[in-house]
Amino acid sequence: MALKVANNALTVASNGGIFLAPPNTKLDPAHVNIANFGLAINDASKVPAGWDVLANTSRENLPSFAIDAGDTTTLGSWGNSVIRNVYATSTVTLETHPMQLDKESVARITNGWVAEALGGAVLPSGSWAFETAIVVAIVDNGYASGYYIPATDTTLTGLPELKTDAFSELTLKSTLKSADPSAITPRNGINGMAVIFEPIAVTSAKSAG
Repeated sequence: MALKVANNALTVASNGGIFLAPPNTKLDPAHVNIANFGLAINDASKVPAGWDVLANTSRENLPSFAIDAGDTTTLGSWGNSVIRNVYATSTVTLETHPMQLDKESVARITNGWVAEALGGAVLPSGSWAFETAIVVAIVDNGYASGYYIPATDTTLTGLPELKTDAFSELTLKSTLKSADPSAITPRNGINGMAVIFEPIAVTSAKSAG
């Protein structure tokens, strides 16, 4: 496949949203694409079936990826000091910052539950980790782009820091895992971990029918 110059493939994270679903939730290309998620950033009625919108995430602390490429081990012999390099498996993490503190949202991202009588969400004792699929949707200048991450281990790593000049934020850290073949088709025996979407016009959203 020949590479090309495509100025409409440049992205700025002007607006965006985070969407969650059970691990390895498949995106059916006949009924949903990244434009559908773009349309749903501020309209919960348009969220694709099977997904939840993690509404109102931080604008100051946007989603960020980190990669730990691991160590490289050089193997050699007495006569040839460098025969082969062995690379450790890379670890990729995603950090996000939800701000909306309604009880349903807090329960969803803390592995907790809603306590209706108390009017809040219960922060559980013990592990806050949960498995989830994630879509990060970005909309810029009428184009939608983003990331589809079918399998993560996600946990709350930061409780709100109270301020008088900014919204309170929670911090989630997600460790990416190999996707199930039903979510991303392997190639040459190698499993996928995420899909980076090419920017497409928001008007090209699929019909959910």
